[in-house]
Amino acid sequence: MVTPGGRPAKQVDGSSRRLQIPAMHALQSANKALRFVLEIAALVALGWAGYQVDGSAPLEIALAALLPLMAATAWALFGAPGSSRHLATGPRLLLELALFGGAALALSLAGRPGMALGFAVVSAANRALMFAWDQ
Repeated sequence: MVTPGGRPAKQVDGSSRRLQIPAMHALQSANKALRFVLEIAALVALGWAGYQVDGSAPLEIALAALLPLMAATAWALFGAPGSSRHLATGPRLLLELALFGGAALALSLAGRPGMALGFAVVSAANRALMFAWDQ
């Protein structure tokens, strides 16, 4: 691959053998940042949906705290890039589907189907780019 000026592109990081141009590196960095934002948004969505459950105040508060706590614990133990028990690709995709799909489902059940659809589409596009760019 060559840069627009005709010079060979430099390899930006050691994670990929493909040569990259600076603009591509910026897009990949933005995709990683988006992933972090989506992870936080998933936790917020789970907590918010837990609080929207019809029931007693203690139940709503417990669900608002426990749903994101359980998701964050599972992610920290098995899904986070630096975790000591990092899962293989297949099981990790199932964990991601449970976390991000669960957050989209929670938004939908909390009466926000538009937000749920938007979250699901952006999460899926982000994951597809992560796969394509070997992130």
